[in-house]
Amino acid sequence: MLAVLLVIAALGLFSYWFYLRTLKPKGFPPGPPRWPVVGSLPHLSNPQGNLLIGLKELVKKHGPVVGYYIGSTPIVMISDYSMLKSFTKSVLMFNV
Repeated sequence: MLAVLLVIAALGLFSYWFYLRTLKPKGFPPGPPRWPVVGSLPHLSNPQGNLLIGLKELVKKHGPVVGYYIGSTPIVMISDYSMLKSFTKSVLMFNV
């Protein structure tokens, strides 16, 4: 009986840990869900095996600013040239 309770408690703790590891930070751009070890890599693949086609599909689905994870590293991709240009101008202005 005690062993069953320990297994249930361990599964509950693992589920809670898994839930916390897959949450995105506030203000992070929309994108595919993330997994604890591999990040968003399973969602970047496509039947052709081409990463660029997978990224194009993400832009179609989530918009010009997409946030995803490779492992535990967050990546923000800006695919609109005018948006990227204004972003770099604002970063350079505050960086001086």
